[in-house]
Amino acid sequence: MTLTDLYRKALEKMQVVAAGESAAPEDTQFMATKYVALWNLLKTNGIVSWAVDEDVPDEAAQPLIEALAFLSADEFGDEKARYAEGAIGLIPMSLAERQLRQLHASAYVSTPAQSEYF
Repeated sequence: MTLTDLYRKALEKMQVVAAGESAAPEDTQFMATKYVALWNLLKTNGIVSWAVDEDVPDEAAQPLIEALAFLSADEFGDEKARYAEGAIGLIPMSLAERQLRQLHASAYVSTPAQSEYF
């Protein structure tokens, strides 16, 4: 998903723009700023594997839309609580953070490997 599409989808989630409608340039710029802050937070926690200016992998798009909506809700006069599933850094982890961690650790195996002794 392109970054422009990601910003627009987050704005759609908050009902700032209608589905398929293009966002105002100032709204897109605001979302870009929030995305960079979110990406830095996720990078610090070791949850992202793509560059900040690259397209977002499709499997990570929905959790990022949720997280951007959470981070941006106040700016658009909306309640952050409506988007709590997109919060990053909460205890317990939000749905978006769990999904991103699961995607990043796709090679993780939850059972121990069988030891072989020679």
